[in-house]
Amino acid sequence: MEKAAALLPQPGRTVSALSDELGHENLSSFSQSFKQVYGVTPKQYQVAESPTQPTSPPYSRPHRHSIDPVT
Repeated sequence: MEKAAALLPQPGRTVSALSDELGHENLSSFSQSFKQVYGVTPKQYQVAESPTQPTSPPYSRPHRHSIDPVT
């Protein structure tokens, strides 16, 4: 499971392919075994441990300033 935990965060890795690569007979047994060790599913671990992609700041609309009428 340590090898799985090390490989899961790598970009482009799928849980299914990793399960096959590590010699597990099926995805279900791999996921159950992983969750027993780490407390989360392989996919949850992958999402939590993967490097985040840079994101742009949230879009905010410019504020409209009210214009006081000239009297």
